[in-house]
Amino acid sequence: RAPTDSLLFSHFTSLADLPALTSSSPATPSGVDLYLLGSDSAREKIMCRILDEYIYHTRAEVRCSGAVWLTTILKYSGQHPMVVARLPDIHEALSQLLGDTGPITQEMASRGMSLVYELGDEDTKKELVAALVGTLSGTTTRKRRAVKVTGETRVFEDGVIGDTPDGKSLNTYQELCSLANEMGQPDLIYRFMDLANHQAAVNTRRGAAFGFASIAKLASGQVTAHLPALVPKLFRMQFDPNPKVQEAMGAIWKALVDDHKKTVDAHLDAIARELLGEMGNRLWRNRESACLALADLLQGRRYQEVGKHLDEVWTMTLRAVDDIKESVAVAAGTLLRTVRSLSLRLCDVSLTASGDASMAVAAVLPVLLNKGLASDVVAIRQVAVEMLTKLVKGSGKEQLRPHMGGLVNCMLESLSSLEDSRLNYIEQHADRAGFSADKLQSSRLAASRSSPMADTLSVCLRLLDIEMVSELVPVLCTGVRSGVGLNTRVGTAAFISSLTDRFTLDMRPFCGKLIQSLEDAVRGERSKAVRKAYASALAHVGKHAPPARLARLVEDTLRGYSDPGTEESRHFCAVMLRELSLHASDALEAHRTLVLPQVLVALYDPSPEIALLFSEVWEGLTSTLSTALRLYPSELLPLLTTQGLHSSSWPAKAQASRAISALAGSAPEALRPLAGPLMSALLQELPGRIWEGKEAVLEAVGALAQTCKVSGEILPPTTDSLLPPPSELDPSKVLIAVMAALEKKKVTFRKAALASLEQVFLGFNSHDLLPPAAAVLLEAAVAEPLAKEGLPREDNDRGEGAGKKVDLEEDKPAPLPLTETLQCLGAAWKATSASSAIVLASSTSVALAAALQPDRSWAARCAGLATSKSIVERLSALKLEEQMKTFVISLLPTVLNCFHDLKIAQVRTAALEWVQLLIREEGLCLPAASKETVLQHLEALTADKNAAVKSLALRVRDKLQGSAPMETE
Repeated sequence: RAPTDSLLFSHFTSLADLPALTSSSPATPSGVDLYLLGSDSAREKIMCRILDEYIYHTRAEVRCSGAVWLTTILKYSGQHPMVVARLPDIHEALSQLLGDTGPITQEMASRGMSLVYELGDEDTKKELVAALVGTLSGTTTRKRRAVKVTGETRVFEDGVIGDTPDGKSLNTYQELCSLANEMGQPDLIYRFMDLANHQAAVNTRRGAAFGFASIAKLASGQVTAHLPALVPKLFRMQFDPNPKVQEAMGAIWKALVDDHKKTVDAHLDAIARELLGEMGNRLWRNRESACLALADLLQGRRYQEVGKHLDEVWTMTLRAVDDIKESVAVAAGTLLRTVRSLSLRLCDVSLTASGDASMAVAAVLPVLLNKGLASDVVAIRQVAVEMLTKLVKGSGKEQLRPHMGGLVNCMLESLSSLEDSRLNYIEQHADRAGFSADKLQSSRLAASRSSPMADTLSVCLRLLDIEMVSELVPVLCTGVRSGVGLNTRVGTAAFISSLTDRFTLDMRPFCGKLIQSLEDAVRGERSKAVRKAYASALAHVGKHAPPARLARLVEDTLRGYSDPGTEESRHFCAVMLRELSLHASDALEAHRTLVLPQVLVALYDPSPEIALLFSEVWEGLTSTLSTALRLYPSELLPLLTTQGLHSSSWPAKAQASRAISALAGSAPEALRPLAGPLMSALLQELPGRIWEGKEAVLEAVGALAQTCKVSGEILPPTTDSLLPPPSELDPSKVLIAVMAALEKKKVTFRKAALASLEQVFLGFNSHDLLPPAAAVLLEAAVAEPLAKEGLPREDNDRGEGAGKKVDLEEDKPAPLPLTETLQCLGAAWKATSASSAIVLASSTSVALAAALQPDRSWAARCAGLATSKSIVERLSALKLEEQMKTFVISLLPTVLNCFHDLKIAQVRTAALEWVQLLIREEGLCLPAASKETVLQHLEALTADKNAAVKSLALRVRDKLQGSAPMETE
């Protein structure tokens, strides 16, 4: 060691004397005197070799040796004039080595920098300090001398960018070029070199930190002037992802800063600006370190310290949460927890002064609403929703007052925007997927009602006062008109309902705007769930609206049922009235005169869904049909006639007819005063073309005729002065109109006409209506059956012209359905007079005999037997024994033939009942010969396979054997 120290402390002289450095001669032989006189040219060559070759050599170990040589020369020969003269060059060379990848090279370079500072003059010292400060802060970019790169030059350390698929490292320039070519992307090498330059910049800062710590101790005065620029950078770089950089920056921080807390407090704004700016830097390590540093900086701060940066802090934090670099996102999560805790504390009126809390809310809330909830990133939206929920619960009314409109609007919009968008697709294809779209909507709405947004809206509702409501109503009206999404629209309606229920009569000044917006929304809404929600909100608002405004709402609602009368408008009317009956029943009671008659007619709407809605309204009105008919006849009659039967709409005509039928069946006594005008209106609709559903008019005629059966007389005109004078209810006119309907060719219409005709005969039971109808009915009974595809004509559901609205022209219409014709004939005979019975008994027996032939359908034969029973009963009641005897004897053979119909048990049963009818208490209305004939036929039925037929046959035989035959003259 002693010779080496002597060599180094000789101020470069002995070193310059070495022959190996002063000439190109072979190595110096042993024994050469090292203390020969040297020359300046030798020292110049040594410095040039180190500064120009070793420092910029491609091999790391050579650069390391150059750094050691320079540091050694500065330490031991720093006062030599040549060293002093070359200090700027040495400074530049050492600055170049600060970014070297070798740790020894960096350490030597940093030590050399401190030696340069000790040896330099004042200008050099200032320049050196400024350069190091600029390097650490990144404010200056030193021009670096280009280093020649060869194939073996190490660009990265082991493991920095990974290994090749075969396990080889990617370190040298040649290996990187080979990788880029193998991937087919030669330009990738420029990406690698950019990463290498970035690594060199980081290494430069770390190397500068080694030297700056020692320089700071020597030049505390000069360094203090640079603290405002250094402190923000150093504070952030203490959290650098590279542990070595953290260690180096921590050393500088300790050297510069005596009191950590005071220094940070003094430069808080500068540090915050630096960190917020670096959070948007293109370098991921800067973003990550900024997030961690900001999380440390914000802990425990007051509003006066961080208030001016709070909005930007939230903006950059939300941005960092979605960073592409995973480690940055993790660091942002740490920052988010800190910022969230800080914001909640600053916005909580119980923990922060009211004024500061108001300013904190004003800073945080707009960011969360405009940038958090509006973000396309799910994680950011979730953070914003969670934060808003907690913030609203902790803040006070005064803090939220300026922001209530925007807050409520954003919460309502987020009910749909935060929902999984795939649910909309599933709902649109629900039928194809095999489940109910209505059930899916119900599930979606239930989920939204239990969401954090709904909880936030509930808190906002509790904090509202009437002054806030005046500012909030326009926002709600806009949401009703332009809200998007199922949950948003239903949530808006629910919020309006809750708001109205809370402020009740104080809402009257705003009811007009709300009713107008909601009414338009209900009419134009296609979704049934949303329409129901809007209608419910409209009912809540209408409950507290001025009476005149509510009356206009009710009138508009009722008008929508018939004008325009579409299914959508009728559904709107049904939904509105149901919601009004549920939520504003007291207010609706004042309009009962208008509502109840319309609801009564609407109970028979062609749409089952709409009819069900009106049935709920009817149940809420707690009125019976008979009561409604007695209380509101003048209101009900125009609905059934002018707006119903006389309407240009076929469904409206059919609906009015169904209503009349139902009313006649449920409350015949109450409907009796209206029977005249109603029957007149019905008869006016029977002539003309057949439209779909016209059969309902015939059913109504028959049902209305049944209301006459109670008294057995023609109903007198009504004496109600409010009603128009009804036309006389003439049974013959009714009969003629219904008989005219039998001439139509549509089979279903003719069947309906026959059914109506039967009801007319039964209803007008005090009038003999058989003679006018006998010719048509008897002719149909004896007509030959018209077979089609092997089936009797009367059993076909459809014939020529069936299902068509226009009658088809044929040369000869098809016969009337036999079964229905025979049933009409039996009904007509029940009210016939004695004179008519005497005249028509014979021809009727002939027609029935034809109808009971085996080639007729079993249903027609059963109907014929039932009709013959009715005729026997009527002849017996009229005491026409001779006509009855003739009728029975003429029909008996045909009836007995029915005993042997082995296929249809109903036919045999009906024939037995017909015979059983002939057995009276005073004896048998049959001659002795006929009695024996009947007993012979009965023998076969006493062994019938059908137990019911067998039992009935045995009873009839026993009675027949014990009865006396009719005496013959």
